[in-house]
Amino acid sequence: MTKIVINLSSPKTPGYTVFEGSTTSMYTRDSLFEHLMILVAGRVSEEIFYNVSVTTGAINDFEEAIYFFTQSILYNPDYHQSYHRIGESLHLAKQYSDSRIFFDTAIQIVTKDDRPSHNLDVATINSYKAEYLYCIGLSFLEEGDYHQALQYFLSASDQEGAG
Repeated sequence: MTKIVINLSSPKTPGYTVFEGSTTSMYTRDSLFEHLMILVAGRVSEEIFYNVSVTTGAINDFEEAIYFFTQSILYNPDYHQSYHRIGESLHLAKQYSDSRIFFDTAIQIVTKDDRPSHNLDVATINSYKAEYLYCIGLSFLEEGDYHQALQYFLSASDQEGAG
């Protein structure tokens, strides 16, 4: 059960989410993603309405999201999308260099041919790879490294065309 509190009388913390304790430390995939969507919703709405994060609560939310995705990697280290989600969370927390490590790992995993569960077709693999290369490009763009950003954007475009 989740409780969302709207506090209109406080300009610094207009709202927050309280997650009630669980009797288990195990999450189903659906409940994990539901929890993570709630965690990042506040920051996303701040970015949409204010074009910047205006509260400090979002930082804790990203740390918790990173923790949950890290836990999912412990259970399934070959799930490239968990690395991608950690990279996105780090990017949103403005930890661009760290985010690139996770995007790069996601690329390595999705393009490995020797994975037993690797049943993706070439077009899908290229699509994932293009998305992850684009994310790396965005991180360089945010840091002002336009040359590196352009290189990654072009690589992403090449991957999309290779499907």
